[in-house]
Amino acid sequence: MAQRARNSAEYIDLIKSALLEIEDLRATMEYDEESMGEVASFIDRLKKPIDDIHQQMLNNEYCWGKDDLDFIKVIEQVDERLIPFAELLYRINATHTKGLDAA
Repeated sequence: MAQRARNSAEYIDLIKSALLEIEDLRATMEYDEESMGEVASFIDRLKKPIDDIHQQMLNNEYCWGKDDLDFIKVIEQVDERLIPFAELLYRINATHTKGLDAA
């Protein structure tokens, strides 16, 4: 089970890290389309939920959820080697669905 963020600052850092990782993956895909071309089929589905959470946080409108974020389906369907930061996304999802780990 993925470890959840312990506080809101850590959760925000996870979101920002995910955005950077996704942009790095996009840059890699654009540089090496031959071996990374499959990434194009799912990268926007990884990025959108993270962008949405980030924007909601900036607007002070974020609410914890009960359902998995949409990118979980993507992670479970593609080769894990294509998403080297999947554990980060699992942490974000666990925090989103279960709240902060304040223990």
